[in-house]
Amino acid sequence: MVPPVRQPRLFIFYTFRIRAGFMSKQSSSGNCLVMSAELGSYFYQRRVGDLIRKIRRKEKWPLWDKQVILIPVCGSSHWFLIAILNPRRVLEPPSGDNPLRTRCCTLVFDSLGIPRPDISAEVNRYLEERARMENLEFLSATYTVDVMVPLQPNGHDCGIFTIFYATTVMFAFDWVMQMIAQQPDRTADITVKAGHLSNWGKVGDIIQIRQHLLDTLETSMRKPVERPADDGDDSDIEVSELYPTGSIPAVKRGQVAPTHPFNTVDNPIVIDDD
Repeated sequence: MVPPVRQPRLFIFYTFRIRAGFMSKQSSSGNCLVMSAELGSYFYQRRVGDLIRKIRRKEKWPLWDKQVILIPVCGSSHWFLIAILNPRRVLEPPSGDNPLRTRCCTLVFDSLGIPRPDISAEVNRYLEERARMENLEFLSATYTVDVMVPLQPNGHDCGIFTIFYATTVMFAFDWVMQMIAQQPDRTADITVKAGHLSNWGKVGDIIQIRQHLLDTLETSMRKPVERPADDGDDSDIEVSELYPTGSIPAVKRGQVAPTHPFNTVDNPIVIDDD
């Protein structure tokens, strides 16, 4: 499968939405909820009970009305992504049909290719505890998929790959689900795996996201600063473009937005409930 055309400007827009979700309580857009990294740490540290108690003390965070919940997790200095699909389906009896279409799914996106059964178990526990807290009946356990994704070629780009996975889910949910349905077994020949992973694009393009984010942040940090002119006349004001810290702006590198392996749409997350 060859992905459609790219729209890098929208990719950057959603990238910063994802980053905002990493650093704030939560970021919600339509049917997608991005949990903060702080909340994600509860799953890694197996502190779901503490997370539930935190929810009890504060306003309840959205859950059952969302189709996709993205959870960035940092554990042992490594970032990875958990996506919960259709959490409300844990309140329905299990079906014998295709679990990707009929059950609540936990998708694991890890740039080191590490399975996360412990995190998946904590996600299931979280949903079960939320249901109990809200006097709902938990009827069906989650179904876990370790998604076969491009892997980082170094020891420091896990965060960039996590952002890439998250924007991929937000941009092209149907495309991601097709990739999951078609992914080969982990025991498959390496050539077969490489052919499947090529659908996601080039690893080198993903790595470029780091530099583009740095360049974009440099540009956004520049702002007009008013300073008194050298002659001491306060009525004569010159405007210079400086960082908020007063340092000299760095030279633009002329980077272009990295490509992304699919088309973007106005309503990026559409889930087939058939």
